[in-house]
Amino acid sequence: MVGAAAAAVFVLVLTAVLSGWSPLSHLDRAVAETAARWGQGAVWWVPVWAGASVVLAPWTFRALALVALLVLVVRHRSSRVRSVGRPSRAVASPTSSVVLPAAVAVIVCGLVPVTVKALVDRPRPSEALVAAAQSSFPSAHAFGAVVGVGAVLAVLHRWGGTSARRWRSAAGVLAVLLVCTARVMLAVHYVSDVVAGAALGIVWLALAWVASSSRRGSALPRARM
Repeated sequence: MVGAAAAAVFVLVLTAVLSGWSPLSHLDRAVAETAARWGQGAVWWVPVWAGASVVLAPWTFRALALVALLVLVVRHRSSRVRSVGRPSRAVASPTSSVVLPAAVAVIVCGLVPVTVKALVDRPRPSEALVAAAQSSFPSAHAFGAVVGVGAVLAVLHRWGGTSARRWRSAAGVLAVLLVCTARVMLAVHYVSDVVAGAALGIVWLALAWVASSSRRGSALPRARM
């Protein structure tokens, strides 16, 4: 349900951008111009927002995902060495069954915004305060933050009670909002770019969840007749 709603939001924003819908265009331009004006008047503006963009960049989450995959490979090899000469047992744990698809989803997801950017080819705001490669729509930072934070929350879901999960979810939402705000405040993205990027990230998470759930279901032993 959430994935479908996010897909609808993405399609609506994409349609509005491609059609040049006036209200959205005026909002995008006004926010970009205001952000650039504020940035030019404050020496701390660019370093702070650029720092947030670097810390929460897509490559940060991909690096974490690569480390998680490396840990899984090492643990798997260690378990195989220990099990030599013993009856074969399933080595997949509940944790690894979540970490593996989450890590793969984060690593592979970078292709999604790059593809959409190439198809839409929307120019960056002319007021951009820092240099940025590729086109503007959608925001790869917003997309990557949603996917990365969602993957981290999925991996940590088994630890702690309801209160801990709520705090982690709140922190995750704040992290996503921070990176989305940073990209807009640097005037390298329009508001519609980050909204579309975040919505597309939710869609990707939903697809990854469905795929991993189907895989886990197919891996379960069939009941004997």
